[in-house]
Amino acid sequence: MADKKLPQFRCYAGNIRFFTEAATDDKSVFYYNDLVQSPAEMKRLFDLMSFEPAEGKTVPSLSDMESQWAEVAAKSRGQYDKNQAAGGGSKTKDAPLDFKFHQRNLTDPEKMKAWRYLNRVLTDEEFALLERFEPPAHIPKASLFQRIADFF
Repeated sequence: MADKKLPQFRCYAGNIRFFTEAATDDKSVFYYNDLVQSPAEMKRLFDLMSFEPAEGKTVPSLSDMESQWAEVAAKSRGQYDKNQAAGGGSKTKDAPLDFKFHQRNLTDPEKMKAWRYLNRVLTDEEFALLERFEPPAHIPKASLFQRIADFF
């Protein structure tokens, strides 16, 4: 929602729907901010994915990941900043764990527009995956006019 355009936000809801509709019970939820802050959470993802190491390599242990975490994170942020150069570079370069940067740039009505949209298109099960992001206690249903306005 960083660009304040709700139609482009649909892929976010689509990812949630894809997860909940996956035809398997062998699945797990991972949140980006947990993955980039916690070697243990990243290791949990690696273990779930059962990555086969390249020839001559071994699967990293948690202690390996912890010892290389800061270096790998710095390289990743450098690559991200390079990839975002056309748009002025990473907006959180000096605060890489600031996961609310874009959210602070939204007005309260823009935030409510996003929550209304998600509340409208997601099932209760899907919406529950967003509880950690503290949705408003009551999300008013949008009028037809609001729904049309939200689309643009």
